[in-house]
Amino acid sequence: MLWLATLAATPLISEHRFGQLCRAAVACKRPVELRGRRVALTEALRVQRQDELTICGPGCIDGSGHSVVQVEGTGPGLKLIDLDLHHISAPDRAEKRSLGACIFARGRGAIRLERCRVTSEAGFGLW
Repeated sequence: MLWLATLAATPLISEHRFGQLCRAAVACKRPVELRGRRVALTEALRVQRQDELTICGPGCIDGSGHSVVQVEGTGPGLKLIDLDLHHISAPDRAEKRSLGACIFARGRGAIRLERCRVTSEAGFGLW
């Protein structure tokens, strides 16, 4: 219950605003700093092969889509520092092939984790 009370008190960044921050961070080659805030995603945060994105906590990223973060290709990829990543189950993803994952690395995608906690209610933590 303490986790639930902490979650309710954590400032929330909208999915739209978070997307804007991530695109700006890639363009400017600077990190996104959550500074104790939380993001709730309905679609995966996608990092393309040419992108380099760093997201720093403390903070929390929750996702109810197929995956919370998805990295593709052989580029620099994604670096996550001091974050809680939580993949939330959804009724429309009940079948094995659609369960998804908290972190989904495709086609030699690179993801660096430092002091992160990765959880998945249904599906894989890392795929």
